[in-house]
Amino acid sequence: MLVRFLCRPDTQLNRIRKIGGSPTIPELYNDPGMLAANPYFSTILKTYRNDKVWRPSTKTGKRYPDISRAYYTTVHEILEGKQTAASALSDLQAVLMQITGLNAPAQAQAADPMGSALLPPCHTDPTES
Repeated sequence: MLVRFLCRPDTQLNRIRKIGGSPTIPELYNDPGMLAANPYFSTILKTYRNDKVWRPSTKTGKRYPDISRAYYTTVHEILEGKQTAASALSDLQAVLMQITGLNAPAQAQAADPMGSALLPPCHTDPTES
């Protein structure tokens, strides 16, 4: 009963008017009162409908926990000052290649962000750009 109540259009409109947020009912993004108070709603609805971005787990499947752990561990080590960014990213690239079985892309190739290449080559020479 609670879920049905929370999902009702009038309940969602009241919640948005009082505390903000975004509705879960697509039609509410076109409500004139909501658009007046939240003009960005029209952009959000278009994005939801047209500009899908796949979750990393969709592409990585069962390897997602290992890939996620590799990323957050690397970021943590950089932020803690345990490794330089260049060194940590180079190590991350090697770990991701091991997890995924993919090879590093050639430097001249532009990698599709959702394609087979996970990271561009890391450069550790600060004089290179």
